[in-house]
Amino acid sequence: MSDAGRRLGHWDAGFGISGDMALGALVAAGARSETVNAALAAVGVPGLRIEVGRALRCGLDCARLRVRWADDGAPDTAPEERPQPAGAEHGHPHPHDSSAPSAPGRSGAALAVHGEPAADHRDAGHRHDGGHAHVGAHVHRAYREIRALLVAADLAPGTRDRALAIFAALAEAEGHVHGRPPEDVHFHEVGGQDAIGDIVGVAAASEDLGIGVMTVSPLPAGGGTVTAAHGTLPIPAPAVALLLRGFELRAGPVAAELVTPTGAAIVAALATPAPGWPSLRLGGSGWGAGTKDFPGHPNATRFVWGEDPQAADGVEAMLGVEAMLEIETNLDDQTPEQIGHLYEQMFAAGALDVATSPLWMKKQRPGVRLWALVRHADLDAAARCLFAESTGIGLRVRDVRRWSLPRTSEAVSTPYGQIHLKVARLDGAVANAAPEYEECRAAAAAHGVPLKVVMSAALVAWHGRQMQPPG
Repeated sequence: MSDAGRRLGHWDAGFGISGDMALGALVAAGARSETVNAALAAVGVPGLRIEVGRALRCGLDCARLRVRWADDGAPDTAPEERPQPAGAEHGHPHPHDSSAPSAPGRSGAALAVHGEPAADHRDAGHRHDGGHAHVGAHVHRAYREIRALLVAADLAPGTRDRALAIFAALAEAEGHVHGRPPEDVHFHEVGGQDAIGDIVGVAAASEDLGIGVMTVSPLPAGGGTVTAAHGTLPIPAPAVALLLRGFELRAGPVAAELVTPTGAAIVAALATPAPGWPSLRLGGSGWGAGTKDFPGHPNATRFVWGEDPQAADGVEAMLGVEAMLEIETNLDDQTPEQIGHLYEQMFAAGALDVATSPLWMKKQRPGVRLWALVRHADLDAAARCLFAESTGIGLRVRDVRRWSLPRTSEAVSTPYGQIHLKVARLDGAVANAAPEYEECRAAAAAHGVPLKVVMSAALVAWHGRQMQPPG
C-alpha cells in the first residue's frame, strides 16, 4: 500500500500473544482476509487458508482465527467459533452462546532439531490435549525448506520480508535453546503448516494495512510449566525468554503460557518495546482471541493502527522508522586500548552502533567524541556501561528517528562453504547485498585464502542466483 511506512501499529499485548491471536487482531483491525488467503495460497501448501470466526473473552467480542489446509484432519468448527465468509469480519458481531465450550486449538510452531523429537510448543493460544486427528505420518519440514518456500513464493516483497524475519527469529531462538544451527530446526508437519499460516498471515495482514513501524506493550510472563518432548519446562518457555530480550515482562497475571514462541517471534522481528501507545491518529483496532477463556483475564490481543502525525512523504514513507536515542560523551583522558574495550562492552549492553571521532577539547587537549545509538529499553544499561568503562562523568541524550531498509538474510554456496548475505531492499528492488563479515572471516581462515576472495565469491554466487529464471 502507498501508506506503508506512514502508518504506526501497536500491539496491546498485556494479556498475551500467540500466532493466531496476532493474526486475528490484525484481521479484526481491518486487514482483509481475502488478501491473507491470497498470500497463503501463493506459498504452495495445498488448501492453506484461514477461517475467521468470533469468540467472547471476558465480554470482549474478538476475531477467532483458525489455520486450515487440505486433509488437515481437523474437527468441524465449534459453535462459538463458526467461520464467517470472507470480509464478514468487518460487519456486525454475530450472536453466539457465551456458554458454549471453547474449541481446542491446533498446535503451532512445534519444533525439533536433527535427531531429536519436536518440542511441544503449542501455539493456538495455549496448550491443548488431543483435539484433532493427525493424518498420516509425522513428517518434518526444516527451517531451510520453509525459507526456500517463502523465497520462491509469489508474495509481495514486504510480506515476504516480514515472514522471513519472523521465521528467522523463531528458528534462531529455538536453535540456540537446543544447541543447534537455525538451519537444523525442524517443524512438525502439522505445526509447520500452522506456523506458516500464522506467520505469513501476520506478514500479509500487516502489509495490507500499510504498517511501517510497530511497537508492543509490556508483555505478561505467565507462570507454571509447559510439557515438552524433553520434559517439563518453566513458563516463559526458553525460546520465548530468548526472543524477548530487551522487552518488558510483567509478572502473571495467570499461571499459564500467555506468550507463545510464535507470538514472541512476531513482536521480536517486527516491533520495538514501548511503555504505552505511540502518538497516532487512530485508524482502526481489533481483538484476536486465544483458545482458552480464563475467568477474569481476557485471553486476547489487541492491535491498533493509525497515521504517524510526524511522518513525511518521500523515502521516509517507504522505510521502517524507529524511535531511538543517541548518547554521546567527550573523552580526553582515555587510552586507545580502553576505548577499544569500551566499544565491545557498549555493543554487549545493547548499543546498535558505536562510533568515535577526533576533536579538540578545552585547554587544547586532543580527545574523542564517543557516540552510540540505542533503543529506549537499552538506555539504562548503555549509560551504566559508559560510566563504568570510560572516564566520562556526563553524557548527552537525544531523541532520534532511525530510517532503515527492510532486509533479509540469504545463504549461498561457495567453494569456501555456505555464506549468508544481508540483502536490503527499496521499493521492492535490491538496494544492497553484503556478505556477513564474521562468516567470511572464518571461511577465509579455514581455507587459507584472503578475506576479499571469500567475500567476492559470495557476491558472485548471489548475483548468479538472481540471474537464474524463476522455477
